[in-house]
Formats: sequence, structure tokens, C-alpha cells
Amino acid sequence: MYSDVVTATVLLERYRATADQHALHEARRLLEAVIAHPTATPDLLVQAQGTLARVLRDLAALSSQPVPLLDQAVAAAEAAARSPAAEPRRVPELLNNLALNLTDRYERTGRLSDLARAEATYRAALDGAVTADERCVISGGWSTVLALRHHATRDAAPLIEAIRLCREATAFTALPSHIAMAHHQLGNHLLTWWEHSEDTTALREAVQHAEKAAAADSSTEHRVLYLHALGTARGKLAESTGDVELADSAAEVLEEALRICGASGLRPTSCLNALANVRDTQHTLTGDHRRLDEAVELARQAVAGIGPGDIDYGGVIVNLANRMLRRWRVTGVPGLLIGTRRMLEEALVRLPESDTFQPAARAMLGTVLIEIAETTTASAEAGERLAEAQSYLEAALADVPTSSSYRAVMVNNLASVLRRRHRRGVDPDALARADVLQREELARLSADGPARRLLAANWAVTRLAMVDAGHPVTVLAEPEALVRTLLAAGADGYATAALTANLIEILLRTDHSDPVVAPLVDRVLTSSATPQRDRVRLLAGLGRRAAEGGDWRRAWERYSAAVDELVELSPRTWRRDDRERDLRDFHALASDAAACALHDGRVDLAVEVLERGRGSLVQHVHLERVALDRLRAAHPDLVGEYESVDRALARLPPDPHAPESFTRDEALAALDDLDHRRTLETRRRDVLARIRAVDPGFLRPSFHALLAAVGSEPVVVLNVSRFGSDAVLLGGGRARVLPLPRLTSAAVTNQVAPFLGSVAIGLDARTYPLDVRMSATETVRGVLSWLWLACVEPVLTALGYDRAGADVAEGRHVRWCPTGFLGFLPVHAAGHYPWGATAPTDSTLDRVVSSYTPTLRALAESRSRPRTTATKRSVLAVGLARTPGLADLPNVPNELRSVVETVGAGTELLDEDATAERLLAELPRHPWLHFAGHAGQNPALGEDAVLYTHDHQATGPVTGTRIGAVRLPDAEFAFLSACESAAGRIDLADEPVHAAGSLQQAGFAQVVATRWTTKDAVAAKVVRAFYREFTGRPEAAATALHRSVRRIRDECAGSPFPAVRAIGVLHWAPFIHIG
Repeated sequence: MYSDVVTATVLLERYRATADQHALHEARRLLEAVIAHPTATPDLLVQAQGTLARVLRDLAALSSQPVPLLDQAVAAAEAAARSPAAEPRRVPELLNNLALNLTDRYERTGRLSDLARAEATYRAALDGAVTADERCVISGGWSTVLALRHHATRDAAPLIEAIRLCREATAFTALPSHIAMAHHQLGNHLLTWWEHSEDTTALREAVQHAEKAAAADSSTEHRVLYLHALGTARGKLAESTGDVELADSAAEVLEEALRICGASGLRPTSCLNALANVRDTQHTLTGDHRRLDEAVELARQAVAGIGPGDIDYGGVIVNLANRMLRRWRVTGVPGLLIGTRRMLEEALVRLPESDTFQPAARAMLGTVLIEIAETTTASAEAGERLAEAQSYLEAALADVPTSSSYRAVMVNNLASVLRRRHRRGVDPDALARADVLQREELARLSADGPARRLLAANWAVTRLAMVDAGHPVTVLAEPEALVRTLLAAGADGYATAALTANLIEILLRTDHSDPVVAPLVDRVLTSSATPQRDRVRLLAGLGRRAAEGGDWRRAWERYSAAVDELVELSPRTWRRDDRERDLRDFHALASDAAACALHDGRVDLAVEVLERGRGSLVQHVHLERVALDRLRAAHPDLVGEYESVDRALARLPPDPHAPESFTRDEALAALDDLDHRRTLETRRRDVLARIRAVDPGFLRPSFHALLAAVGSEPVVVLNVSRFGSDAVLLGGGRARVLPLPRLTSAAVTNQVAPFLGSVAIGLDARTYPLDVRMSATETVRGVLSWLWLACVEPVLTALGYDRAGADVAEGRHVRWCPTGFLGFLPVHAAGHYPWGATAPTDSTLDRVVSSYTPTLRALAESRSRPRTTATKRSVLAVGLARTPGLADLPNVPNELRSVVETVGAGTELLDEDATAERLLAELPRHPWLHFAGHAGQNPALGEDAVLYTHDHQATGPVTGTRIGAVRLPDAEFAFLSACESAAGRIDLADEPVHAAGSLQQAGFAQVVATRWTTKDAVAAKVVRAFYREFTGRPEAAATALHRSVRRIRDECAGSPFPAVRAIGVLHWAPFIHIG
């Protein structure tokens, strides 16, 4: 039996050298057999129990259920240590073994009784220790328990005692391996002291002791441990001091540790985590985004290699979440926020309440919820996310003592929540609370460091918000002084960029001159550490300041640069929802830039910047193809590279929304997808830069090219800005500017909300009585009268279209290109409605035929497409008289007959045949489409446009995003006889994100659609009238729609029923022609 104990000991050492788990399980079997044997002697039992405790401790480290194994290990170790048969000289070793197991069990359960027993056991072991080696080892173990006591209570005394014990241990005359471990433990405790006190001297000493440990012991397992500690300490010191070379050195040390792990089979989780942190620090200090990508990938590998029962589980999950959040903040890509949220929620469920990472996980989840709230378009949902964020952050702060360095981050994020809730009017006192929290935390953080710098930057934001809320600008004096002091320290990185940007904002608020601000602006804009979103925000702020001062040239330059940054911030490689988020946040940027250019007399620059900054979600496929064909002969290799990237982009799934059931594994898979997209984006930017080096105008049409694309018929760009509104009249090779002083940005905003609300009330016969609906329609007519006087009538008069009449209107065709919120008002339906009158005395409909185009590029795209010959023309006629779950549309069959009789041969998909799969499969086979059924999109809710097919309940409706991803080179004309098929979204006012726009994106040159809900019977009348007038030529579609809508308008105006006359405008006005 003695030989079995020896064999088990050898097997234990083999496991520790090779990670052979079979050896560990065999050792356990042998030892348990010895202990269970009735003839085992007491001294043999002591040896077997002591060794079994060590085996069980190692097994617990591998198990997802470690506590039962540790219970057995503690029992075995205690039996050995307390046995009368234990030799006195071995008792300190046995007690040390017991204390180790008690410590491990405390870390798994958080039971302070185990920590107290471990302390008492170490004290007894040290009292009995004879040799220097014993005292060195036991002192180190005891110091670890004292450090854990400090973590549990935040009392500094145990940590100070731990440092004292390790200092004494390093002075012993002991084995080099034991001295190395003492230096290692002392370095760790000093690092903890730095986190407690932000004493940089302690951090520098921690690095020195870590270096001594790494230099003293070359054994594989200990070398990885010591290199990990050294890399971590150097990384922290680099972050604190801004030393880039030290950060590089930390990374090299950790890379060596990972190489050793790979060669020896040791688990790399801790080293991966530590290197991820250092890569993040390198990114912070240098602005090199590749380092952040590497940090995310390393953290992802760490998570992939562990399970929920692992002792490192909470730490690596929090670390990955932090890296993912950092990547989002730098790149502006929020597609992974939902995944990060789910991952943290999963971790919080699985982590024991006593886990030291519980507060960090709650705080991280609160931070993620803040960002989700910022990306959420629905106001109520955003408010709920902010309330959740506040709850998580307050809970985390309650569990973190005031001495914790991580507390500053939590305070920062809680202050962000409070500012947002104050801005939303939810909590009037929130701003004052945020200010108090941050001032108290700044007072605690007396030493300079990353936490203090970021806290100061955030406090400046709070004080700026206070000025916006009505406080005097004098409240900015304190943060200005603090920010200047911190900037004078010379550290670099993201915190410095944020401090500088906020100092600029403070200086602008306190009316400092441009010479004072200019060097700071250059510093922020040229720093690679400045996130692109912050560049956009700063440039827009500087543009606004210049415009308010009347310096229109400088204002245009700043705004134009902001537009260019915004375009680069949301490239085609990002997911659709990611791109939408950035465009939402910087609404009307291009319109403000254009207004400044117009004030400066540069209509050419105004038109160009509107084209660069609007319609960003649309890819003009044919214009791109023409540009590539022009370039192909001279630069075939460049064209080939571009087309290769384009094919890869076409294969990317649209996936407009992150799934609500994101698990950890799905979050990791989403990271893979994001990495692939980033690689494609790097390739795309590289080849685009090389193409533009030989062809500067590639996919950037000049003013003269755009003017040529307009042709002879007038196009009116209606630009609405805070700096004034203008109509840019284009056509016949000329461009004129007509100021529209009554069309202010505030006036447009104030008209859109009541207009859309009144339209909804006027059409809702189920909810509202007739008198309420008639009153709402009167509001609609009032808005249309205002629109006529402030905008349309002056424009038509300037064009020479100052007389009304059916014969006059049909000889005149105007394409309207409104910007911003003006796009939600029906320019084609504007008119002069005297009070109480249901019909206009003059109107757009009486003077011109109207069409719309979202941008000039969209018009150029539709005109550049080759026309289908008459022999090839066929229509896909889709009709859903019955759609499960939605109201029946009994007039649909009549509609389809009108279509087939006019157009001729084609394919009909009726009711059950009209599935999503059939619709998308048939679209490429037909140049024309007529869809009669249900569609939907609420402009105020940020919804994707949808078409409802017969199987929508099983497969979901066909979204606009899905339609826009289809490529239809032969498409010509589409009629969407469906509600809200050209509604759009308030939060993306300059993007054609409606069903009609998606069809244009897919390839349809011209589309007829509806702005709001239509009645089935009215739609059928319009369709029949349209197809009676339609000559079969797509270019005649605008005139055919004009005639049919005008006929319906006149019928409503002449109706013998007052209700029909009163509400008639809601029935004929939604139909529009785009193209």
C-alpha cells in the first residue's frame, strides 16, 4: 500500500507537468483505496490523506462542480493535519495544505468562516515552521489570505500586513524557487495596493518584484505565472503613465507566456485575458484600431476556453464584454450590444452572489444598457433601458467600497445615466446628483491616473449639461481648471482626447477666440486615439459656431469635413442597423453644410455635399457599374479588386436586427462576423483610395455631372436648415437659388408632428367620431396651406409656372427633392385652402405634374438604366385579397384585372400563392411589378418597411431591407397599391428607407407608392384610373398618376356627402410617383 501512495504522488506530479487528467483520476483511485483499506497504518493514512487533499484540489480546479470536491479535500487535509500520527516536522506542511484548500473553498463559496479558518491555520503553521523554506512558503500563503480579506472588506490593514509578510519572505535564505514566489506574491499585493490607493510608486515597485520573480525561476508552470504577473504589472504602469514602449514590453512578455502555454499544454485563459487588456491599453495610447481588434479576439478566445463553473468565468466574461463595448465606442458599430447584454445577463445568473466579479458584471451590464438606450429609436423602450441601467449601476456601487479604483468607472457611467434621464425630463434632480457623485469621486481620487482623467472628462460633460439646463457659464470654471491641469501632465490616449474635446466645448461656451481653440482642435482631429464619432461631433460643433458667427466659408469647411467623416463612419460593410444608428445621431448634417455653402454663394458645393451626406444607405448599382466600365480599360487590376470586394459584400447577410435570444456562443459567432466585415472594409477602403488616386471623381459625381443628369425638366432641391432654407432650382444646365425665409427648420418640425398625427386620426373611423376626424382633416389642410405659401407657390412662380389648369399642369413636370423632415409633407398636395373650404383655390396639382427623387444620384441612376424592349415587358401581379391576420381587401381582384388588361402577359400570384419565397423568386423575371395588398411602416417608431405576404405569420413579412438586397438589373416600374409603402422614418429623414425606396435600391427606376394608409376602395379607383391613362411607357407613369389622382380629388370635392368632401384630401393625397 505504501507503494500505491508513492505511485499516486508520482501521478500527481505527472499531471502537473503534462496536464494528463487520466493520471490525476488514477492517483485519486489509488489513494481512496489505501484510505479505505482496513489494515492501513495511521502514518500511511496521514500520507494518503495529505496527498489526496492535493489531488482533490487539482480536480476541483477542473470541475464545473468544484465545491463538493473541495469539501472532500478539506476533510482529507484536516484529518491528516490533526492526526496524532502526523510527525511534528510535517505538521506545518500539512497545515499549509489544509489552509490552501480552505482558501480555495472560500474563493468558490465566499464563506468568510473558511477565510478565518485559513488565517488561523496559517498562523499555526508559521508558529511551527522551522526552516526558512517553510516560513517563506507559509508566509506567502498567509499573505494571499490577507489579500482576500482586504478584497472582502476593503480594509487596508490586512493588505498592509500581507505586504509586510512578503517583504520578510523575500529576505529569507531559502530556495530560489521559494524566493521567486515571494517576489511574485509581493508584486501582486503591491499591485492591489496601487488599485486601492493609485500610488504609482507602489505600481513601479510591483513591476520590479515581478521582474525579479520572472528572472529567478525558469520552471515551466511558475514561469508562465510570473510572466503573466509581469505583463499585467507593466501593462498597468503603461496605462497609468502613458508609456507606449512599456506597453509594448508588457505585450512581449505575455506573448512569451502564451507560447509556453501552447508548447506545454498549460491553460492559457489568464494570459489571453491579460494580453487582451494590454492590447486595449496599446490601442488607447496609440489609437491603432488593430490593437483593439486583437484585444477583442484574445478575450473571445479566453471565453471560448472556459465554462460557467470555472473560477475565472466571471472575470473573462466581464473582460470580453468590456472589449466589445470598447470596440463599439471606437467604431460606432452597435450590432453586438444586444449580444453583449445577453452574455452578461447569462453570466449574472450563473455567477454565485459571493463571486467577486458580480459587481463588475452588474456595472458592465448597466453600461451596455446605456448604449442600447442610445441606439433605441422607441422613446418608451429607451427610457426602460435607462431605468434598468441605473438600477444595475446603483447595485454595483452599493457593493463596491469607496476605496475601489473601479468605483470611478461606475460613478462615471451612473452620471451618464442621470444626465440622460434629466434630458428626457424623467428626473429633474438627476443632473445635480450626477454632479455631486462626480465631485465626491474626484475628491477621493487625488492622484492622477486614467480613472481620474476619464472622470474629469465626464464631469465636464455634466457641467456643460448644467449650462444647457440654465446654469450660468461660471459653473464651467472648475472643470476647465481641472482639465487644463490634467492635460498639462502630458498623458496621451482616449482620455486625453476626451479631455481636449471637452475643453474645446467649454472654451466655445465661454466665448474664447478661435486662436485659443484652433491648436486644441488640431490636437483632437489629428490624434488617432479620437473616435470617429467624436470627430464628427466636434467638427459639427465647430461648423455651428462658425455659422453663428457669420463665417460661412469656415462653417462649410467644418460641416463638409463632418459629413465626410460620417460617411466613413458607416460604410457598406457594416450591418444595416449599425449604419442607421450613426445616421440617426447626426441628423441634418448635410443640410446644415449645404446652407452654409449657399450663404457663401457656392451652390455647386451645396449640391455636392447634399449628395455626399444623404441617401447613404443606398447603393447606386448601375452608376457604379458605368464608372467601373469606364475605368476598366486603363486599370483592369483595380477594377477586378473592387469587384471582388463587391461580390463579398453582396454575400453578407442583411440581418438588420440582433436576435433577442443572443447567447454567449452566438455573441462569439457575431464577433466572427464583425471581424469578417472589418476585413472587407479594410480591403474596400484600400482599393477605393487607389482608384481615387487615378480617378478622383469615382463614385463622387461633381456638380456639373449632377446638373447634366438632371436634364431639361426642373428638379427642385428643398434644403431646410437651422441656418435658413432655400430651393435650389436645377434644370437646362442652370442652377438658381431661391431663399425661402418662411420655411424655417423650426416651422417644418412644428408642422410635421401635427400633420402625421392628424392624418392618422382622420383615417381612423373605428376609434374617432366623424366630427373629430373632420377637425383633424382641417388641421391637415392648414398644414398644406402653410406649405403652399412658405415653399411651393414661391418655387412654382420662380419656375414660371404661375398659372393653374389641367391643360397647363400636364405640360409641366417638376421633380421634388426635399431634405430632412420636409420629406414627410406632401409637396404635391400643397395648396391654398381658405378656412372652411375642402378644396383648394390653387395648388401644386393644378400647376404641375409632380415626382419625387430622394437624391440627384437616385435620379441619375434611374435614368442611366437600360430600358426593356416592349417584347420583353411583363408584369408580376401580386394580389392579396385575404391575408391571414389582416383585414380583407375585396377590391384587389379588380385591381389586378386592370393591370393585366393594360400591360398584358405576366405572372399572377394571388392569395395563397403570394408567399415571400415566390415573390422574391419571381421579381428578377419581370421588369414590372404591381403589388396589391397590405404594407406597413410607422414613421415615428423607427420600423423597417414591410410587405405582408400570405405566409407572413410563419415566415415574417418581407422587409424593405430584404427587398433592397435583391439585384434586379431589368427592373423598370413598380406600383405598390399598399398602405404606407412610401412612409419613411422620422429618425432617418434623409434616407429612402421605405418599401418604395427599397424597390428603387433593388433596381426599379420608377415606383408609385403611398405615403400613408389608404382605403381599399379608393386605391382600386386610383389604380383603375392610372392604368386607363397609362400608355405602357414607364416615363408616362407620373402623368398617368397625376391625372388619376386629380380625378379622384375632383370626385371627392364634388361629392354630395359632406364627410367625403371634408376628408377627401386624406384619400387622394397619399399617392406619389418616385423616379
